[in-house]
Order: sequence, then C-alpha cells, then structure tokens
Amino acid sequence: MPDTGDVVTLGISRTQRETQASVPREGGFDLLAIQRGSRREITISARDRAGILYGSYVLLEALGVLFAGLGDSSTVVPARPATWPNQLSLADAPAFSTRGFWAWEPRGSPEFFLWMARNRLNLWTAADTAYVPLMKKLGFHLTGGGHTIESQFLTPSRYFAGHPEWYGLHGGRRSPAIHGESGDNFCTGNAAARRTLAGNIVRALIDGSLARVDELELWMLDGGRWCECDSCRAQGGPTDRWLEVAGAVRLAVDSARADGRLARSVHVVAPAYLETLAPPTRTHEPAVDVTFFPYFRCYAHTLADSSCTEINRRLAAAFRGWESAGLILGAVCEYWNVGAFKTLPLVFRTRWRARHGLVRRPARRPRRLHARSHARVGCWTLDHRLFAQLAWNPHQDPDSLVARFCREYFPASAAAMREHYRQLERASANILALQHFVSVSTAPTRRAEGSRSRARACFRSRTCNRSRRS
Repeated sequence: MPDTGDVVTLGISRTQRETQASVPREGGFDLLAIQRGSRREITISARDRAGILYGSYVLLEALGVLFAGLGDSSTVVPARPATWPNQLSLADAPAFSTRGFWAWEPRGSPEFFLWMARNRLNLWTAADTAYVPLMKKLGFHLTGGGHTIESQFLTPSRYFAGHPEWYGLHGGRRSPAIHGESGDNFCTGNAAARRTLAGNIVRALIDGSLARVDELELWMLDGGRWCECDSCRAQGGPTDRWLEVAGAVRLAVDSARADGRLARSVHVVAPAYLETLAPPTRTHEPAVDVTFFPYFRCYAHTLADSSCTEINRRLAAAFRGWESAGLILGAVCEYWNVGAFKTLPLVFRTRWRARHGLVRRPARRPRRLHARSHARVGCWTLDHRLFAQLAWNPHQDPDSLVARFCREYFPASAAAMREHYRQLERASANILALQHFVSVSTAPTRRAEGSRSRARACFRSRTCNRSRRS
C-alpha cells in the first residue's frame, strides 16, 4: 500500500463484522472508509465473489449513482464529482438467498443481466444458454424445468406403447395426451412412472438439458387433468399427489449427490399453484421446497387483508395452511408482469405490504413472473427498481423509496412524477380483479353475473378502505 493517496481494496474475508447478519448469507458485504495516516482507504470485503460485486455497486450508489433502468440512458450519475466519503461504514446482507425472475425461454440480454447485478438480483433461467458464463460471473442462480417436465422426461412417444399404465386414466382409458405444458398429467400413483421420471431428470441435471440448473422447478402440466385410477385417488388430492412425485425426484437427486454423479447442489421446488394451492393433507418425506403462487389475486387489497373476502382471503388462508403443514414454503412468486397485462403501465408499489402481512421468516425468496428485459420498460422501471430494493431488504418503506427514485430519476419534476405514480397505481389496482371476474365474453352466464357482483363488492370495499386511510 502507498503511504499517501486514496485507495480502494476489494477482497474475500472470513472475518466480517458480527453486525452484518445473524445468519451469514451469500452476497453479504462489509463496506468501510478509514483513514490510515496520510492514506484514505475504502475496503470492500465479503465472504464470496457476489458480495464483492454488490459492495462495489453499493459504494457507487453512495457516491450518487442510481442504477434505475437498463443501459446508460437509465443510469443516473452525479452532476458533479462526488467527494471522497470519509465517514462510511456499512455491513449488509440480503434478507433472501435468491431474488429475481422466473422465465423459461431466452429473453435476457447483457444489459438486463448487468442491471440485475447492479440491483443485487441473482435469479434467472438457464435457458439463456448463450449468457450462462456471464450470469455465473455475476453470481446468478439458474432455474430450469416448469410445466414441460412431464413432456420432456416422461415423453409419451417414448414410453406409452410399452407402459400405458404410466399415463392418466380418463373414462376407462389411458391417455398419452401430454403436449408441451398442457394435457393429461401422468399416473402419479404408479411408482415405476415416478422412478422413471426422476431418473431421467437426474440424468439431465448431470450432463443433459438441465446441466446448468441450480433450482429445478418441478411443475405439473398447466391446468392438466388428473388421473382417475384407484392408486392416484388413494394418494389424495392434486397437492398430495404432486408432493409424492417431488419427493421421488428429491430422493433421486440426493442419491446422485451422495454417490458423486451430481457434483452440485440442486434445489427441487414444487408449486402451490391453482389445483395444488390447497395445503397437503398428510406428511410427505422427504420434504421439498415449495413456491407459493398467488395467481389471480386482488391488487386492490393487500394479500393479507382479511376484508378482501372475494379473492385474497382464500389465498391468504391457503398460504397459512402451507405454513402450518410444516413444509418448506421457500418462495412467493408474484404475477406483476403476467402476459395478460400486455404493455399496460401498471404500478404495484404498495403491494409489498401484502408480502409483509404473510411472509415472516427470512427464508422466503421473492420472485416475479414474466420479466421485462428490454430497455424500454417505461413505468415498469419503478416496479423493477422497487422489486430489487425490497427483495434485498423488505423492511424498507416503499413510499420513501418511491420518493427517492423520483427525486433522483426525475430531478426537474419529482413531485409531479410521485403524483403520477400514485394515481397510476390507484387506477390500475383492480386490473387482475377485472380480468378474473369480469369476463370479456359477450355471452352472459349465471357464473359471470355472480363474478361481476363479487368484483363490484371488491371495488367498493377498496374505495371504503382508501377513504378511511385518507
């Protein structure tokens, strides 16, 4: 080290200050400005490479840089050179181990991945094969799987002729109707079918299509029919059936790890989604990680708001049922960017309070569906930024974060933009309730009329709640 001048040092350290976190987490860092004689020094130390990277970006933020959106045009730098921070002491670590997006096809770009890293997000899909080295360099965890698990690893064209009993029974006949993400789920009550599915998945994790996957999303078909045979009925409802499948895959993965065939740790994740939203009715071993999907939730109310009797109360009850079942409810995935929204300018600022009302333990991993990964994200720039900040530390106040975002990103019109976002959020709060309950169909039905009544009740309830808060 020189005796005089300004120095920045980066390094892996096993002795970070105890104030960083009660439980060490990947990506935690220690940022400190000190004076040593005539030399000023900033040190960034961490337990891993990701922590060094995050600490470096936090230092840049402390010097006035805002990584708001993608590319140089959406990165705000100070108008004047920043002064050297003589007083800087920060020990920080993420509240959640993984933070990011669920995607299943190549839709990313180096610009988007750099924005993710600068905002300390670390979860994306392994399907972006061209960028796997870059994503690993940036500390990403990669996902794979999804609703195509059955069509990929229990392919009817390969197995149905020899083993029709492995496939779903409907109307007295076995059905090979598995097409991509949809069709008829296989016969989950057939042990040989479960073992074959698990074995094929493990081989793909070792050196096949899932070879770069860290988190296996083991999902059933999207809206598929469930087998009617006696063995499947004896398993219970869809949730118990799929957890038995997930347990078989988890055992196969653990076995491959134990005998050295699989050289990395892989999380097996099952979904609490639509027909598997209901908690299990019995204990399942081994336990697997579960992601909770509050599909078709009401955004006019927080998820934990008991006054939303029409929609969210059912979802909140299911969530608490999963918790009481003692399973690893590891993640919550929000549909803030579901394809049905198209390119509508939507703001979900206060929806993080919904998460706070339900998710209590720090193991939860927030994620979003259908990320907008191109540069022109418009109003979604605020959503992306808020998601990243609150995924790192959910105890921050969303209002304060919005105020800071507007102050730094729109310095000449901060107050107007805060009001714009406030009104935009209010105007779009009922978007999913409208989509779910008020059918676009021109053919009125008794169910549609009842749904409209529930939606109107939900809107009136939200109006009353908003008036009381005002």
